[in-house]
Amino acid sequence: MSYAHFSLLAMVIAGRDIGSSTFERTALVALASQMATVVRVAGADATSVTFTDFDGRHAELLRDVAGTLAGNGIDVLSDHERAAGHGYYPSVCFKVHARFGESMIEVGDGGLVPWTQRLLGNSKERLLIGGIGLDRLAIHNTSVNPR
Repeated sequence: MSYAHFSLLAMVIAGRDIGSSTFERTALVALASQMATVVRVAGADATSVTFTDFDGRHAELLRDVAGTLAGNGIDVLSDHERAAGHGYYPSVCFKVHARFGESMIEVGDGGLVPWTQRLLGNSKERLLIGGIGLDRLAIHNTSVNPR
């Protein structure tokens, strides 16, 4: 289901590269965990995060992130076939799904973007963005919207 107008909870983590993908690892775990928490607080029975590595250079990073998230009770999947968002997220991105009863729906999206690198002219800058469609949560949460 698509909506012409919707409410979005946006989240951002910015910082500077300190080597060994430390920023990316820490930020991906933090943002995905926070998004999953929002989804659970909104009444989802379960959440999952599906990662895509568009440039194929982040397999080790995503294994580490997946292990940490799985240890926090979040289902983690990989999507090697995803094409949507490739130009928007040049490297790593993810989707957040929520289960309400028998329905598993996509409620959020995020990833690493080069915006601060371009804005500041510094390749060490990092920016991770994410958003949750609040309307999608409300429509599918039967405790808020009984059917």
